[in-house]
Amino acid sequence: MEDLETIFALSSGSGAAGVAVIRVSGDAVGTVLDRMVPGSAPQPRVATLRTIRDPESSEVLDQGIVLFMPGPKSFTGEDCLELHVHGGRAVTRAVLNALEKVPGLRVADAGEFTRRAFERGRMDLTSVEGLGELVAAETEAQRKLALRVASGALEKIYLDMRGDIVEARAFLESQIDFSDEDDVAEIDTGPVRQKIDSVRQRIAALLSGAPAGRVIREGFRVVLAGAPNVGKSSLLNYLAGREAAIVAVEAGTTRDIVEVRLELNGQLVLLQDVAGIREAAGAVEAEGIRRAREALLGADLVIALESADAPFPRGALDSVIGTVLKVWAKNDISAEPNDSVMKHEMSISVKSGVGLAGLTARLASAAADAAVGIDSVAVHLRHVGWLSAADMKLAGALSYLSRDEWEFGADCLRAATDELDVLLGRIGVEDVLDVIFSRFCIGK
Repeated sequence: MEDLETIFALSSGSGAAGVAVIRVSGDAVGTVLDRMVPGSAPQPRVATLRTIRDPESSEVLDQGIVLFMPGPKSFTGEDCLELHVHGGRAVTRAVLNALEKVPGLRVADAGEFTRRAFERGRMDLTSVEGLGELVAAETEAQRKLALRVASGALEKIYLDMRGDIVEARAFLESQIDFSDEDDVAEIDTGPVRQKIDSVRQRIAALLSGAPAGRVIREGFRVVLAGAPNVGKSSLLNYLAGREAAIVAVEAGTTRDIVEVRLELNGQLVLLQDVAGIREAAGAVEAEGIRRAREALLGADLVIALESADAPFPRGALDSVIGTVLKVWAKNDISAEPNDSVMKHEMSISVKSGVGLAGLTARLASAAADAAVGIDSVAVHLRHVGWLSAADMKLAGALSYLSRDEWEFGADCLRAATDELDVLLGRIGVEDVLDVIFSRFCIGK
């Protein structure tokens, strides 16, 4: 592999802190040690207290911990150096400015340390994605899922499936290569079929967990829907615990989508207050209503609010795919009439607090139920296409085997292996690498 420039960046969070961690990776790590940490070289993988100096003036910048990790047994596979210095802004800035003076060094791009680890085989692509999600995790459910993926759990599943496919293909090809032409029809493909069926079952399980994985990673989407002035914004503010949306007597105050991110029992919930739906509306409000209807289509749960003074708009739920929870609002003003067209499952009042605890519990339960079905890991939605393609190739292999067309069956198995290799980052991923690594922070 070609030599790359030596990179450096602040790996800990920006801003004042007790300790700042600055990471360096590349061939010029030795030069950094010589110029900025003079004296005997620190023992590899042993944290050592040293004086850190400016490489040109030898001015003392700080005293800190120096940790040297020679490649290839380092995070990136290259020589790596970490400088743990006092986390004040002036100290951090001085050390970073000093590193820029060392020949051959440059500031790292977003995710570049991890990208080098991937390119040197220290991580597969699934672990890279898991690490990125771990860094970005907001909730406990996200943390747990990302940690399992980053630790290689998904890689192991893919490698096990790949190994079974390769073994099945090798058996077929060996029989084809070393059997007499008249004996080819006598090949016992039972073990091969069993392996293929086993892999297909595992793929099916992964695909079935993809929607739950989406909920954990991206959030459980909840839309508060109803006519203008039904109390959607007041309910949003209650659930958010802050004044996130404007509440006014005037109908149609909400013109755009107001979104709040909540964590309920470890799950991320994206709560959206949308424009009240009604027929007569000005141009601006009409655009808000169009966006509201669009949000309804993408919701996992719609909380349909209705009150005596704000009946639910007819036909507003006709195209909704997600679950609908029908709620009678403002029960402090008027109870639900017995002849109500829309039978409500709950009755609440934001003003008096009646029913709000039950609604919150119902919301948390719905979010948890949507994330059910994940035993250990959940594939990213990006993986669904390749897994589905691999399954189709395996189905094709079984079809060919049923007709004693061994060579075509082996070709299908080879193609299925290629699909898994894309997921592992072994082939054909150049177009997605930039996207994946751009989501990382500088210094990771």
